[in-house]
Amino acid sequence: MVTKSTTRSADRPATDPPTGTDPATRRDASLSWRERHSDSIAAYLFLAPFLVVYLIFLLYPVIQAMIMSLYDWDLLDPRVRRFVGLDNYTEMFGATGSLTWGVTGNTGWRVLVLVLLVVVLVAAWRGAIGRVTALVSAGLMALIWVLLGLRPGAGAAWTDGVFWSSFSNTLLFVLLSTPMIVGVALALAIPLSRPGHLTGLLRILFFAPYVLSVAVLTLIWGFLLN
Repeated sequence: MVTKSTTRSADRPATDPPTGTDPATRRDASLSWRERHSDSIAAYLFLAPFLVVYLIFLLYPVIQAMIMSLYDWDLLDPRVRRFVGLDNYTEMFGATGSLTWGVTGNTGWRVLVLVLLVVVLVAAWRGAIGRVTALVSAGLMALIWVLLGLRPGAGAAWTDGVFWSSFSNTLLFVLLSTPMIVGVALALAIPLSRPGHLTGLLRILFFAPYVLSVAVLTLIWGFLLN
């Protein structure tokens, strides 16, 4: 009797056979597309104001500038414009002569790029940086090295002092504004995210102007509509 009982117990499966997919999968399959992606939809809705502002104030000027570069455009009267294609770029780099390339052009800058390229390759060989980072950096430096060898034609706007003055002013603005914006934002984010005795006070001081302005507007409109 014991032998038969043991045999029957051994033949019996330890667990019940699967009856289909798990309950969570069946529950997700029964939901509609909107219910399954409700979190993603909410995230995109919260991102929508930023994306709209980004498209209007950042991407649109860049695209408009690219379009304007293809025209002979009177900035004082935007209605006066004539499509010239790539003539502005031709005048910039070539003018009356042709754009040439040489090994000896901008020698100092090109030597500096080569030194940086060697540093990147040595760092990649020692494993200090990844292969992808090393390849991208080496490719960019090689491209810069080649571009530094370009020589504009005679009379090109590339040699115009006004152009380089405008370019240097733009570069100076980027170099001064970007680190300041990122640095100030980082300096404010670090104490607000770390726990400490002054974290609560700093959060109140930082967010109070945003909260108080909405509260004041709410009270004013409440009095007006009463």
